[in-house]
Amino acid sequence: MAEYIKRKRVHEDREITQYEKIIGFYRQNPSVACEDLLNVHFPWYQKAALEDFWFKDRICVIAGRQLGKTYVGAVGGLLYALLYPATRVGLIAPIYGQQKRWFEDISEIYF
Repeated sequence: MAEYIKRKRVHEDREITQYEKIIGFYRQNPSVACEDLLNVHFPWYQKAALEDFWFKDRICVIAGRQLGKTYVGAVGGLLYALLYPATRVGLIAPIYGQQKRWFEDISEIYF
């Protein structure tokens, strides 16, 4: 127990670097992170979906056709992988075409 307390104190005494502050800011503001890091600009309804995806455990997006639901999911997954290293981001889709589209969207943004 004492060893845990010592390690915790050492961790708390460490000064937070500028990069850690920036990463912390982007983790709290995913819409800003998309604009700054990925150069992706969303309309208000896609920003709302992204922030719900980011901060809530479960969401249900009810939207019409061609409103960017898959695209927002792809950007959200890519952003999460960038801001939280050593994590795995998975995709479950009912058909192969949706998965293929997701990875095409990521390739357009990232590569």
